[in-house]
Amino acid sequence: MSSVIEAKVAMRDLAAKATATVANPNLTNVQKKAVLDRIDLDIKGHAATISIHETAQRLMVGGSSLNGDEGMAFGSKSF
Repeated sequence: MSSVIEAKVAMRDLAAKATATVANPNLTNVQKKAVLDRIDLDIKGHAATISIHETAQRLMVGGSSLNGDEGMAFGSKSF
């Protein structure tokens, strides 16, 4: 399975875990916040993985350039 698919699946699982945490009456608000903070960090990590892969995919097919000169023809000058 690709890392993007794994990241998306993990994000869905984390969202379900966050929902269950909020609904859990046995946890205090402090405990819920601690769990949700860890989930938030994990989600941000997975989102970064997805973003990196999407950017790499665009660059591999020529959809974007790092310097913003996508429309520049070879040998033309920008002023």
